[in-house]
Amino acid sequence: MSRAVEKKCFQAEQMYSGEHDMIQKNDFAKYIREKRREYNEMHQQQLSTRKIAHILGMCESSFPKVLNRERPTKHRDVIIAICVVLELLPGEVSEALRLYNMPELEDQRKLSGEEVDRDRFLSRIMISGNSKKQVVSVQIVDAQLKAAGFRPLMIEPKAEMQTGQDMSRFC
Repeated sequence: MSRAVEKKCFQAEQMYSGEHDMIQKNDFAKYIREKRREYNEMHQQQLSTRKIAHILGMCESSFPKVLNRERPTKHRDVIIAICVVLELLPGEVSEALRLYNMPELEDQRKLSGEEVDRDRFLSRIMISGNSKKQVVSVQIVDAQLKAAGFRPLMIEPKAEMQTGQDMSRFC
């Protein structure tokens, strides 16, 4: 094979692998759909997108838009809370965050010291719940975070929660 052909093959391989390394807009939604399917099989129930929105206290009509990143959330805790509902392990949570273009759990390159400590605590909660086969709800996670001196999961933007505005206009 000539050098020119080898070079073209190498460039084509780089382009091909680069295309697959890029995160597509719907990769997060596909990942969560797969994890929801696994959850439903494991628990022999039907946990729908609508039910997850209800559990998180989010608007049922806008929640799918958050999942599909049509109306992306800026709050990393929303993604973490979705993962808590689906009983994911820390590695799976990190993958979900990565697919949403957010810092993974305990990512010291992108998070401050306190956030890394909070992530480590969250990881321990998730691992402990899974190893003991206990249900770890968002409320339990929030209670344990507060007891340890960390802020609870912030699912809705702070300004909207503090002003007590009618959330129906955001739906």
